[in-house]
Amino acid sequence: MGDSNYKFKLEDAAEVKPYIPLLNNRIYDTKFESQFYMISDANKRVYAMGDVYPESSKLPKGEYKVQLYLRHENVQLLEKLKQLTVFIERNMGEVRLNLHSEPDGPVTGNGALKSSVLMPGVKEAFYVGPPTKDKLPKNTPQGSVLVGEISYGKLSFDDKEGKNPKDNPAFYPISYVVPPNKPEEDKKAVSSTNSCKSVSERLEQEVRDTKIKFLGNLKQETEEERSEWKKLCACLKSEYPSYTPLLAKILEGLLSRSEGGDKISHHEEIIDAANEVVRSVDVDELARFLLDKSEPEDEEAEGEKEDEGSCQKDKFEENFKELTKWVDVKSSKFGTLTVLREKRLSRLGSALKVLEELIQNENQTANKKLYELKLGLLEELGWSHLATYEKQWMQRVYAMGDVYPESSKLPKGEYKLQLYLRHENVQLLEKLKQLTVFIERNMGEIRLNLHSEPDGPVTGNGVFKSSVLMPGVKEAFYLGPPTKDKLPKNTPQGSVLVGEISYGKLSFDDKEGKNPKDNPVFYPISFVVPPKKPDEDKKAVSSTNSCKSVSERLEQEVRDTKIKFLGNLKQETEEERSEWKKLCACLKSEYPSNTPLLAKILEGLLSLSEGGDKISHHEEIIDAANEVVRSVDVDELARFLLDKSEPEDEEAENLKKKMEMTRDQLAEALYQKGLAMARIENLKGEKEDEGDEGSCQKDKFEENFKELTKWVDVKSSKFGTLTVLREKRLSRLGTALKVLEELIQNENQTANKKLYELKLGLLEELGEEMKNMYTAMGEKEDEGSCQKDKFEENFKELTKWVDVKSSKFGTLTVLREKRLSRLGSALKVLEELIQNENQTANKKLYELKLGLLEELGWSHLATYEKQWMQVRFPTSLPLF
Repeated sequence: MGDSNYKFKLEDAAEVKPYIPLLNNRIYDTKFESQFYMISDANKRVYAMGDVYPESSKLPKGEYKVQLYLRHENVQLLEKLKQLTVFIERNMGEVRLNLHSEPDGPVTGNGALKSSVLMPGVKEAFYVGPPTKDKLPKNTPQGSVLVGEISYGKLSFDDKEGKNPKDNPAFYPISYVVPPNKPEEDKKAVSSTNSCKSVSERLEQEVRDTKIKFLGNLKQETEEERSEWKKLCACLKSEYPSYTPLLAKILEGLLSRSEGGDKISHHEEIIDAANEVVRSVDVDELARFLLDKSEPEDEEAEGEKEDEGSCQKDKFEENFKELTKWVDVKSSKFGTLTVLREKRLSRLGSALKVLEELIQNENQTANKKLYELKLGLLEELGWSHLATYEKQWMQRVYAMGDVYPESSKLPKGEYKLQLYLRHENVQLLEKLKQLTVFIERNMGEIRLNLHSEPDGPVTGNGVFKSSVLMPGVKEAFYLGPPTKDKLPKNTPQGSVLVGEISYGKLSFDDKEGKNPKDNPVFYPISFVVPPKKPDEDKKAVSSTNSCKSVSERLEQEVRDTKIKFLGNLKQETEEERSEWKKLCACLKSEYPSNTPLLAKILEGLLSLSEGGDKISHHEEIIDAANEVVRSVDVDELARFLLDKSEPEDEEAENLKKKMEMTRDQLAEALYQKGLAMARIENLKGEKEDEGDEGSCQKDKFEENFKELTKWVDVKSSKFGTLTVLREKRLSRLGTALKVLEELIQNENQTANKKLYELKLGLLEELGEEMKNMYTAMGEKEDEGSCQKDKFEENFKELTKWVDVKSSKFGTLTVLREKRLSRLGSALKVLEELIQNENQTANKKLYELKLGLLEELGWSHLATYEKQWMQVRFPTSLPLF
């Protein structure tokens, strides 16, 4: 006996029949002794079996295997049949064909055949066209064969009028092989309807979807939030009437709300919302595209139906019956409704069985409501012992302990601590119900400030310095609280920070300062987090978002969606570029001076190829970059970047990210502007002899470059190309080549083609005799006289031995950056020095900072720092 296996997959439930043309429907004229097949799923569950006359079987969605068994005395013949082809027949419903009266009808779509009555002997030709793509059933990949019948004439007696084509006077079988899709259709996929819509229609659709998504994300925890949610629902329903996804989202929002208050009104709201969803659906259209999934109940169920009387007639049953037409009501999503239906019909055992299947299918993710429903069923059945058992299992314990509690790691979430005490006096135990429990949490290390004078913690002066005391000598010091920016996150007012302070340290056994409790003198200390000032509570650093109304937040979401949509638009053809420019102009008028929008427009221009008028293209980039620069509030950005304190909450963290993104957008705009300027000069061939750097500093390129140096390192891998172009403009080819070599070295294998092309151009300009000397020339060339002097030689030597950005040598780095006119970089290094030195930063550093701020033209920040100087160093002020 030989056996063959065939696997197939069903995307949806279907009626299936395995068909083997060479073997089926043959008994007496076949050489094989017997024939048997079996259909089973991945779990080896047998769904169907048959013999030489296969029959259709209903199979649910899933993967299946057909096993075919044949018997013959010749084993070699059986081996050959292992390559036998099996056809899987599936009932697809009716697919109507198009009949035409002319040969080109199937192609042009014209000349539809009209029914007519023919006289005996008269002939009339017609042409059958293939089914259109939208009429093809789902899950029919290329190569699928659609099989059906075509008949001519019809019977008008014995109630057989057109009911079965095979009974009509003339009948023929027909078939159609599904062809492959065109390559571009495969890429676009089925939902390519969007491409047929105009840009404005697609944008409107994106905005609508964003509003619905925003509605779904709104909270409904308080009465005020629920009121805002209802207002927005009413507004969107008037804007998009009878739009099913919107109405479904509203229903979803009602279901997510807790049932507190008037539960009847809440459920009536749900019913009204569900009715609106049902009314918005074109059931006839939906039915044309979906298979009817309702299945008749068995005879036993039919018998029970008669006894249930009025229960089957109510609205719940009507609703449930309608639902069964479209979905599997025992699936994980809709199974709860099946459980409730069984419970309503007093079939508690059946309800419990369905519920158990739901819980098993969801594995560990089964939610609390399913278990609560199970508890209710067990109690109704009177199985109290099982209900008690389930209640115990519902409580998940993360940690337990006794009189010596230990730390336990817990994931993020809400927890309950249960404390059990035993005593013979019940009244005493009742009193202990008001007992206070402290939750200790390891917060890491927080360093405190020590001062040598009583007012030190307030003024910030008189930092205590370590000293060695002789026996019997005393020295006072004053302990200051931790600054607000040093407090750990999630420490609300009233939190107690507990730690240790120790004096002296061990210098043996490798224990030097590792554990304060091991030091000669050790004391525990604590600090209670004070409440914030009322104005701080209102402002909360960056709580602008939380203070915004729902309409303002919705407007912001819509704006971001429009900007994102603009970024996704293609610009491959002239028509697409024209549409893109129109949308840019529209959005700029709607959101003037919006930095993210202007940055997205600049990004779109950069993505365009440079075909056509290259100079005009680069001028467009310069204009777009200028708009980005003008939209940024540089003063606000500078204030934020100078503030190095850590964000206190999520709002402040979001503001920090926003400001950093603004800085990056500003830097990118300045960078691209500089590149465009340099390329325009090359295209125009304007090579002016500018040996004097003074004139270079005055032109627009140099102004742009100087502005960029305030915000970024212009020699970094991202912005270094602009530095190379600047050196080239100033005829410092050796320096340009040196910077370019560093860029290529830093990028290792990832250095792009443009860098090497730029290098080739520089080498050609240097000339053949200079190719072997460009490195030396880069070191010797004039760079504003900075490269030649002794200061640079001294600094270069120093870098060999020490970290020139450390607190001891950092001032020299600041001065060097200042000498090279890199004021922004100098200010950045100086800020790091001041932060690292904490309260001990000396007066000279602050005076140096003042000078840099004034040179940068930031007079308002210089004034601000001068005022703080009076607080930091009060003794330096004159008395009168």
